[in-house]
Amino acid sequence: MELKINTTYRDLLDPIPVEAREALEHSIIKDGLLNLIITWNGTIIDGHNRYEICRKLDIEFDTIEMSFKDSDDAKLWILRNQMARRNMTGYSRVLKALKMKPILEEKARERQRAEVPSDSAEGGEVRDQIAKLAGVGRDTIAKVEEIDAAATDEIKAKVQSGEMSITAAHKTLKVPADRLKVNEALNMPIPRKSVRMLKNAVDDICDSWGDLSDQELVEVKSNTDRLNDQIESARDAAQPALDALGSAISY
Repeated sequence: MELKINTTYRDLLDPIPVEAREALEHSIIKDGLLNLIITWNGTIIDGHNRYEICRKLDIEFDTIEMSFKDSDDAKLWILRNQMARRNMTGYSRVLKALKMKPILEEKARERQRAEVPSDSAEGGEVRDQIAKLAGVGRDTIAKVEEIDAAATDEIKAKVQSGEMSITAAHKTLKVPADRLKVNEALNMPIPRKSVRMLKNAVDDICDSWGDLSDQELVEVKSNTDRLNDQIESARDAAQPALDALGSAISY
């Protein structure tokens, strides 16, 4: 029997390691095909590796034909089935669930066009549906999306394996950002000469206070006010650095 292979369906599934495929082949040689190949309209939706091994070894196999409304429903079934059967970390489960996002968004638009209530059995926000499928909170979905988009390969590998939690991996994205704010703030043009100018002015006043005329006193006050403004500007310019530094240290 020759079955059809749809690469879109096949690529939704994670490739199995070489060792696992070899073990599957040995099992089929010894016991025959124990898990049937599942199809829809003659196209494989589960069992690509089993099919290839049976064809290679000329071993007979049976199939189970499923019924779906459309191709999107078939894709959702493939992803749900894989998530139910495999032992995955929370991060892996969310990534797998996120593959359903475009499909769920399109179904949400279809419900809107059909005016189906959002609290129906198939309703609810897409992110809530993805969170439910993955067995996590909706905030975790957002964190995983950010990790997948911005984390280093090393961080992704650690959280994928379970060595690092999703929360810890997400925090690694924030620390560099806060440090960048610190660096930017520290590189701002701060009028550092303000303090030196004020000291020189005070020294001049102390040396000749008694000899100043009324007009000179007015000028001193004006200069002092101007220097005070410069010092306030310096303080304001430095504040973002201090705030960002405090934020970075808190992590």
